[in-house]
Amino acid sequence: MPTPSKVHRQTMPQEEPALVAVLLSLSRSCRQLMQIKLVEIDVMVGQDQFLDVLTAERGIPVSLLAQRLNVRPSTTSKMADRLVAQGWVLREVDDEDGRRTRLRLTPVGLEVQTEVRRIWEQTDAELASALAGASEQASVTTILAQMSAALDGRLQRLR
Repeated sequence: MPTPSKVHRQTMPQEEPALVAVLLSLSRSCRQLMQIKLVEIDVMVGQDQFLDVLTAERGIPVSLLAQRLNVRPSTTSKMADRLVAQGWVLREVDDEDGRRTRLRLTPVGLEVQTEVRRIWEQTDAELASALAGASEQASVTTILAQMSAALDGRLQRLR
């Protein structure tokens, strides 16, 4: 005999899941998967995005990095402290404005960035294989990018 909850699920029409619930679940699952993969190279979740934005040639101001990561400058500074301690990032005084700090990758940080991007590409390929074809992959990616831009814009106005 089926349990009451199974009977209820069988007789209730299938509802479309709420967009926010799906996005939150997707985000949580993706970050958990990335955490498992990144631990292999001693990178914590969040550090991967930070490293991805930096370059080895010319540093980026902390405020611009915070804007690109959609976090507060204080959060960026704390993350920079950790990555400087690991020898992956250098802090430098801005040549044009001595009050500003620029961050750039060290040679070791560039190697870690390369590994992060390799893991991202591998995971991207794994997730894309779950979709039917190239056109479906492109559509999903485009829609998610549009949603991300919309959310980023709203966050910018609220901060």
